[in-house]
Amino acid sequence: MSIPSSPTHLLLDKNVARKSVSGLDKMTEVFPLSDTESIALCILEQAAKGKTRPFIAPESLHILLSLERTVASHSIRSFLDQVEVLYRGRYLKRWARRLRRMNFTREDAKLLSLATFGTDEAGEILSVSVIVTFDQRLISKYAHELAVIRGQFEAMMAGLEPPFCYARLPEVILPQKALGPIQ
Repeated sequence: MSIPSSPTHLLLDKNVARKSVSGLDKMTEVFPLSDTESIALCILEQAAKGKTRPFIAPESLHILLSLERTVASHSIRSFLDQVEVLYRGRYLKRWARRLRRMNFTREDAKLLSLATFGTDEAGEILSVSVIVTFDQRLISKYAHELAVIRGQFEAMMAGLEPPFCYARLPEVILPQKALGPIQ
């Protein structure tokens, strides 16, 4: 397991995944893309160039697979070919519970915890550096509470064995900011 992960490991939230798929779908139909779709597709383009390694949550995978039977199956398949699933690692539930006590929504706590204690299919990485989201509320809350989050995280990490003691907190940013350092 490579600890910690490369700074180019990104966890795309469900909305970034959704915008990527709708952008891919519009491209096949030659429809104009919205700004958010264009930005989401730029992240996939960086992955195709080998500059990033994008991941999605298992829940996003299940949502996309359930939609594949009804709409945009080619676009969904194309998207899934460009991303990997970030799997739950040990201590994910414990960290999610602590985040919930800090008044994060259940969904946000799971996403933050997955970014911190998630691993790839081969178990070669632990943590991703960045969560990419259009959710400005999550970005603001995380930034505002970061000192408290960091304190809780360090207290929890004190008793963990390797490799889990090397997990790290992610940065939570807008897709536009994710493109800045990797272009």
